[in-house]
Amino acid sequence: RCAVQMVIDVRGLEPPEPMIRILEALPQIAPGGTLLVHHHREPLLLYEKLESQGFAHRTEKVEEDYYRIRITRNRGARSEGK
Repeated sequence: RCAVQMVIDVRGLEPPEPMIRILEALPQIAPGGTLLVHHHREPLLLYEKLESQGFAHRTEKVEEDYYRIRITRNRGARSEGK
């Protein structure tokens, strides 16, 4: 089981701010590391972007208007330095 490396809470932010914040956090996740996101909705549009960049995700609906998304960098996927 992966240890959570970073946590961000995007609940209450207006689109596209939640996606921007999540995508900006991805380069900071080490291979095998996990980003835990607290969100007020399921970010369906995010999943394809994550997969194309070498991340896996698991979403849990905690309650109405609260989703917990664990985003993990696949081992072997590199972060792109800017």
